[in-house]
Amino acid sequence: MKRVPLSGFVGALLVLLGGTVMLGWATKLSPLVRVLPGFTPMVFNTALCFVLAGGALLVPLSDAERYRRVTTAIGGALVVIAALVLAEHLLQKDLGIDWPSLQAWLHDTSKAPGRMSAGTACAFLMSGAVLILATRVGRPCMGAAVRLLTLGTATIGVLGLAGYLVSAPLLFPEYFFAGVAVHTATGLLVLAIGLRSAWKRFEWARTPLLVREDDRITAVGATILVAIALAAGIASFAVLQGRTQTLVGNNVLAALTRRTEMLRDLVELRESNARLAATRPAVLRNLRVIHAGRDDGSNMTNVRAVVDSFLKEGFSGLAYHDVDGKLVAGGGVFAKTPELAVTLATPDKPELIWDGGFVLRHHIPLRDATGEVGTVFADQPLPVLNRLAQNVLGMGATGDMGLCVARGDQLRCFPQKLNPRVFSIPLVNITGESLPMTRALRGETGVIITRDYRAQNVVAAYGPVGDFGLGMVVKIDAAEVFRPIREQLELALGVLVVLAAAGTVLLRSQVKPLATKLADANQAKDRFLASMSHELRTPLNAIIGFTGTLLMKLPGPLNADQEKQLRTVQTGANHLLALINDLLDLAKIESGKVELSLVPTDCRKVIDEVADSLRPQAEGKGLEFTVTVPQELTVRTDRRALSQIVINLANNAIKFTERGSVRIRAERRAENGSRVLEISVEDTGIGISPEDQRKLFGAFTQVDDSNNRRYEGTGLGLHLSQKLAQALEGRIELKSEYGKGSTFTLVLPEE
Repeated sequence: MKRVPLSGFVGALLVLLGGTVMLGWATKLSPLVRVLPGFTPMVFNTALCFVLAGGALLVPLSDAERYRRVTTAIGGALVVIAALVLAEHLLQKDLGIDWPSLQAWLHDTSKAPGRMSAGTACAFLMSGAVLILATRVGRPCMGAAVRLLTLGTATIGVLGLAGYLVSAPLLFPEYFFAGVAVHTATGLLVLAIGLRSAWKRFEWARTPLLVREDDRITAVGATILVAIALAAGIASFAVLQGRTQTLVGNNVLAALTRRTEMLRDLVELRESNARLAATRPAVLRNLRVIHAGRDDGSNMTNVRAVVDSFLKEGFSGLAYHDVDGKLVAGGGVFAKTPELAVTLATPDKPELIWDGGFVLRHHIPLRDATGEVGTVFADQPLPVLNRLAQNVLGMGATGDMGLCVARGDQLRCFPQKLNPRVFSIPLVNITGESLPMTRALRGETGVIITRDYRAQNVVAAYGPVGDFGLGMVVKIDAAEVFRPIREQLELALGVLVVLAAAGTVLLRSQVKPLATKLADANQAKDRFLASMSHELRTPLNAIIGFTGTLLMKLPGPLNADQEKQLRTVQTGANHLLALINDLLDLAKIESGKVELSLVPTDCRKVIDEVADSLRPQAEGKGLEFTVTVPQELTVRTDRRALSQIVINLANNAIKFTERGSVRIRAERRAENGSRVLEISVEDTGIGISPEDQRKLFGAFTQVDDSNNRRYEGTGLGLHLSQKLAQALEGRIELKSEYGKGSTFTLVLPEE
């Protein structure tokens, strides 16, 4: 099967993600555009950019010029869209690219519905630049820029996700990445992975950004140090944030409970006072006499005296009317046109009104044993409630108490500390969630962190006020609640940055001398091996040569024991020479001094030469030895390296196969949009267990058969072959079944 590259898989995921969200906007399905209610939705432009970026990652690399044109066009489109969005944010103007009519149906926290967040726009600007630059890298600085831009895209995704994990907008109200939707942040992280997979296929990406070993060690160590420090710091503050949130929630709930109980007691007390004014027997007798026209002046004086007495007891206005509705006696000041009046569900149905302050108004019928006598009108100010509403003690500068009633699809609210006028608000906030006050008027009680009618994050306790038909909310802005944590976090992050920087400097100061010594040791080793290669090979070649001469019996005849001993010497010398050659080749590869001559090479001829040299060894063991190679198989590669790899693979196959066959096969195939050459060596030998397969390509590694029999060899053949394959920009793949055989496949690019 054709293997799908990682970039192609990522591209398909991004197209699916963006297409799903675009479908959600078109069909008005909220679950498709945001993960959960109250979460930030992915806007249409963001979904479109994901589709474009995913399409760029799906373009095959088979035609380099076509690939460059397509990725450049898509990258340019991403840059243009992102730049326009950033211009909208900077200029605070609508440039007509937000599709507001398409997205008007969804409650959104954004002041400009449909507008991509600035953080998301920055990420797409960087990813578009990566698509444009990746195919044009000509200098190391351009390669570094592509790497950094890809890292920037991933960083925005990580910071967006971290914002959701630790509720960053509560700690930092102006958190730059707060507008990045959770699935947008995930998509950006996946996009960065896809971009890296795409540009890793180019030649320039195979050169490491940091060449010096000490620089690489320092960079990795510093990254780990910073990651651990930040993770520990953020985790600690997340725990502290949770505890603070619980403590503040308990406080606002306790404040709500105290205030609702106080308001109930206050209304009951004032209602008792009003009922007392309505049930004075002397007043009722006086009103009947006055209404009958028999008053000699004393009855009116008595009623007025009662009015005066109640005015002194805290009534702001009191009036007695007879049964015909005519005013008999009154005093004080009544509210004329209150801004808000709410009838309370108590036995006497008083009105809670606002007239520059809270006033409780009663209209109570007057009755005696013979029937209705008249009506008393009473206004009683509630200064205690005024103080409760304007001064939420112990709740900070943004602590507030709200008192509202439902009126259709609106809430009518009394003035409060942060909004000192009667006002009306919808039942839901800008995200479509029920406001805490709406929950209170439904009879619910609890604590919640949400956005209030001002679109501010608040910690709010809510609940009904008895059976009055009123709801009460006690709240405080989350920004104030978490300000101490935010200040400590900013200080701690600064300290962590300083510690990380100091740790990096200290690490480098310790690593650099070690790296320098290691480099000097490697150079000394290379110089030793280079200088000793002749001295090591010359005596061994002499031993092998003279031993061969003696075995050919040119100096004279040998007896059986002498011939046996000489063959042992010859075998040991050949083995030692092979080991020295492997060590020298490995030293050259590890030091980067292996010299490759990439020229058009007839692979069929190379494989035939290898087969001819190894055929006698295979036939000597009774093995079937076959070669299948197309007639025309010319590839640009290094002939010597190719020959050495095939020899090592075929020689191992023969060595580890006691019966059956060894087959060498070569063919061309397509991979990742380009053409590759495959040279496979298949045997029916001992096979390799899964445990041994994981360590097979390591240096000085050998495997044994089921009888624990050791095979002759240095254990460097496969390690060297893999290194040479990588130097040729290829690889060696293995498929094996223990006890049944193995197939080693050399995969090389044609160009």
